[in-house]
Amino acid sequence: GPNGDEGEIRHVIPHISLRNYVSIAPRGTCRMRDGSLGFRWDQSDSSITRAEENVMQCIEQARLSYHVAAHRIFIAGYRCGGTMAMRLALRHPEWFAGALSFDGGFPTGDAPLANLEGARRLPLMIARGSESRSYPVETLCEELRLFHAARMKVTVRLYPGDGELTTKMLQDMDHWIMEQVTGQRTAEEAYDSSLEESN
Repeated sequence: GPNGDEGEIRHVIPHISLRNYVSIAPRGTCRMRDGSLGFRWDQSDSSITRAEENVMQCIEQARLSYHVAAHRIFIAGYRCGGTMAMRLALRHPEWFAGALSFDGGFPTGDAPLANLEGARRLPLMIARGSESRSYPVETLCEELRLFHAARMKVTVRLYPGDGELTTKMLQDMDHWIMEQVTGQRTAEEAYDSSLEESN
């Protein structure tokens, strides 16, 4: 996400699962505009190309080091990183089993649904804080109409707060990924193109 770096994965993964995943975190494509130390995921053509290259290198490195099933690779991100995660997954649905965005809107520009058939097969999860300023509810409502019209598989979850990552969001991420991998719903049922509130 914005103002972060790849080292943050060490703090996030323990709240998801220490046993179920091999996790990698590429660095954002651009430094923060305000001169702070973190990075962000810009949505320019050059940054999208750089993100594709960085993510593919990370996947290849993980597959060299661990037994990683090609059909079980998920991509996730926070805010601008979530938008980029969805963009890359929609561009290359053959690379991923699903994509998750936490408080990051659906990508705009550069035809994110150019591969509509691939997009329809790709499970997406979008999580939004109910008071988020970076991802307004009006934007989400427009996106829901798009998802419905495009017949996409999208799970949307709403959480209290301003969209900052919480342990509940990360636990739900684990449950959602396990549902995609096993084909079975957990007790916390998700619905395609639906809206859930998580407390």
